[in-house]
Amino acid sequence: MRDLERSLVGLGFFLGFVIGFASLFSDDMPIIAVLLFLAAAVLGFAQPAGAWRWGLTVGLAVPCVTLAAWVTHLKTPYGTSPAAALSSAIALVFTIAGSYARALTARLTAVARN
Repeated sequence: MRDLERSLVGLGFFLGFVIGFASLFSDDMPIIAVLLFLAAAVLGFAQPAGAWRWGLTVGLAVPCVTLAAWVTHLKTPYGTSPAAALSSAIALVFTIAGSYARALTARLTAVARN
């Protein structure tokens, strides 16, 4: 794995964990979904090849944060449970869509320039 890819994987996990932590205390799920989409889109733009990797990197962090909150008994307004972690896996839909949307846009732009 090259240095750029390692940096992007780290950035993806970081963004996913930050957004996942924010989702624990927010009831504005559309905003969280847009942030997840945009985070994956930025990574998909940075490296269009293997866009699935960026969707998984950002998206899997959200259920991990929810599970960690449940294990550590973190007090949240809405509570945490393994079922909440499973339902937060819906984040993968938005992150994979974001990474592929931006990767597709990057490729179409490159084709249009040639």
